[in-house]
Amino acid sequence: MINRRVCSEIKDSLSFFSVVSIIGPRQVGKTTLAKQIMSESAKPTLYLDLELQSDLFKLDDAELFLTQNDLWVKGGFPSVLFAKNDDLARRWMENFISTYLNRDLLQLGLNASPKTIRNLWTMMAHLNGQLFNATTLGNSLGLSSPTVKRYVDFLEEAFLLKSLHPFSWNMPKRLVKTPKVYLTDTGILHHLSGITDLNNLSGNPLIGNSWESFVVNQIMVLKKNPIDLYFYRTHQGTEVDLVFTRGLQVVATAEIKYSNSPQLTKGNFQAFEDLNAPMNYVITPSSDDYLFKERIRICSLKAFVTNYLKSL
Repeated sequence: MINRRVCSEIKDSLSFFSVVSIIGPRQVGKTTLAKQIMSESAKPTLYLDLELQSDLFKLDDAELFLTQNDLWVKGGFPSVLFAKNDDLARRWMENFISTYLNRDLLQLGLNASPKTIRNLWTMMAHLNGQLFNATTLGNSLGLSSPTVKRYVDFLEEAFLLKSLHPFSWNMPKRLVKTPKVYLTDTGILHHLSGITDLNNLSGNPLIGNSWESFVVNQIMVLKKNPIDLYFYRTHQGTEVDLVFTRGLQVVATAEIKYSNSPQLTKGNFQAFEDLNAPMNYVITPSSDDYLFKERIRICSLKAFVTNYLKSL
């Protein structure tokens, strides 16, 4: 590696200025120099190539990208969450999945090939939070629809999947009647999807569904027992991610957005009108907490579970 005299000047500038630019003609070694300085830095560093669309996408909301928490990315298993390094965390997760497939599920009574269940589990990860379609899954796996349904039911009984059913009580519109299915741990979701860290997740098309899954799982755990959860969707595109009910009464709705500047759709507003809840929440990663319109409040997940969920 070439020892460049400007290297010490750049390090000195970085210790004082918030931003330091390295400019010059192509192919003179700007990227190599930047990576060299990163490797010698005592502080955590991150390299983004803004010629890559996936890296550019991460900076659509730079604050959001730089402030995510480990619980979402790594999942809730303590051995993964508190592992000394990412490699140990990945090895533990792979061993956990392998043990579940080759021993635990068999002992629980699932009479199926571990390879088949691994493939099904992986497909469910890529379809996380989407409407369950046993026929499509069966065609991909060479299984009948009843067999797929039985395997998914078994995985749900083993606390690996969770179904969210559509709300349809006394609604005159043509409603979607198929449940949505979520993986119950985002660490497993990311591992099965080949997502290794936050940097990798931020450039992945699955990030929105991953965030939705994390929010849904947190709310399911923290909600009070009298509150039931559903989603609402019509065949005309009216939809909201969560409907909170107490008995037959809708007490709130929530739309989950992976953005701190969320944009609501026409279908969201129509769902709010259809369900006529006292309050409609828009749950974000880390936005301010404020009333957007009458009966529509935008807030972070932390603010929602801390300030509003318990009062429903």
